[in-house]
Amino acid sequence: MQVRTAVEMDMRKVKRLYKKAFPAIERRPFFMLKQKDKLLVLDDGEFSGFFSLASWEDILYVEYYAVSKERRGRKYGSKGLEELKKLYPDRRIFLEIERLDPAAKNAVQRKRRKAFYLRNGFESSGIFVNVKGCDYELLCLNGKITYEEYQKVLEASMGERLYKKANVREIEPE
Repeated sequence: MQVRTAVEMDMRKVKRLYKKAFPAIERRPFFMLKQKDKLLVLDDGEFSGFFSLASWEDILYVEYYAVSKERRGRKYGSKGLEELKKLYPDRRIFLEIERLDPAAKNAVQRKRRKAFYLRNGFESSGIFVNVKGCDYELLCLNGKITYEEYQKVLEASMGERLYKKANVREIEPE
């Protein structure tokens, strides 16, 4: 398993997986994703997935992480996270997952996703947010972040205009 920086010729594969792995409401315009730090997850040189990352101070925001459908369920996701941890051992790392909701159409998937990240060393930050009408829980690794730090990272990542349009707000935990 290797992780390397994505280059222009990788973007077709990244875009295809991005569109398959994330619902439209959760996606940003692809040109914005192209401007971020991207790492490819490779196995014997074969594309297995990607990370889209944003940094702010000592915080690393995993905006998107996806593993190709053919590689899921075979430890590629965990191996990719291990590589990310090796690359950024001194960074607080966080990501958003859809909030657990037993009534959601993808309730089982949400529960499995959270269990996956918890097994891989992440922990709940206790922070729940609504972004563009979707409820998320923030999971952290290597230390927690505050809601104010989350706001700063997200605004730096999205840009002021898109951040305002996303109507980001903290919501109550269940």
